[in-house]
Amino acid sequence: MADILDTLDDLDEDFALDEEDFETSLVLVEEGELLEEDYEMSHEEAQNITDAIRSAATATWVLLTKAHQFKAYKALGYETWADYVKTEFEISSQRSYQLLDLGKAVAMIEAVTPEGTIVQITEAQARDIKRELPAITEKIADETRGKTPEEASEDVDRIIDEIREQKKADDKEAEKRAKAAEEAEQEGYQRGLEAAADALLEAD
Repeated sequence: MADILDTLDDLDEDFALDEEDFETSLVLVEEGELLEEDYEMSHEEAQNITDAIRSAATATWVLLTKAHQFKAYKALGYETWADYVKTEFEISSQRSYQLLDLGKAVAMIEAVTPEGTIVQITEAQARDIKRELPAITEKIADETRGKTPEEASEDVDRIIDEIREQKKADDKEAEKRAKAAEEAEQEGYQRGLEAAADALLEAD
């Protein structure tokens, strides 16, 4: 995580535009609208800015995790964490805990992988594996032991993808069983109504 913070220190330098570049990258029209020129990034530029966005997004939950862990809200005089994130960042406590879950997942995975392993997962991935983290980290630890950081990173991505695919299959099967049970219940209810109706007709 420290590497992410170091990376942010270099972002301004890496992606700064000089005055001439900035002036030629935008066009001001008569109506006062500011329009971008028809400029397309090179593959390298696109990759660089994508990496920068990813680093910046990652830094958000890294820093938020530290703020939560060391109770920054108390130091600033807030009564609760919810008050702190709402006032300082205009996000709900629910949103903050989604980011904290992401931070927790990454921290747990980093703890069991070889030093230098880059762990990059999305909020969606963190949400999907949240309940299975202990089992997942155990599997990751077993399969990345003795690997290089690069190999371990690939293994982490593969294992998480496999777990998510299995979860989707399990959820789909559970939904199928629930639907079948609901249909069976409805069918039984209908048969009960028909039997009651038949009984009334026979009584008449």
